[in-house]
Amino acid sequence: MKFISGYHTSVYVDRYYIYFHIISGGNSDFLKFINNNSNIFFAKEGAIGLGCKNNNIITYENKSKKLGFEEFELSLDESNKILNSSKNNPVTLKLERLKEPLEGYGPSACQSLITHISVVK
Repeated sequence: MKFISGYHTSVYVDRYYIYFHIISGGNSDFLKFINNNSNIFFAKEGAIGLGCKNNNIITYENKSKKLGFEEFELSLDESNKILNSSKNNPVTLKLERLKEPLEGYGPSACQSLITHISVVK
């Protein structure tokens, strides 16, 4: 589990995809993981993809050997806290990533490399 503080930005492709830019927290392994994956759509240097915004709710998919293919939805309150975050109004998240991805599935539009997301404050 990782506790990180930061803010969101989004990019519109055929829907809004939400990125979380890290200001502080995490650990060196987590930051290395993000930067090593920054060549794919679901991570950028210093930012991790959380999923898509659908009717002001953040939804995302994750694939792992432990859970298989799972779809997740944050609460409206948690989504609003993330979507209202900015450099001047950061939010702290607790992130969990299951380490063994499920092979054989291509990426989905709302995929996240993170399995569990929750707002701490």
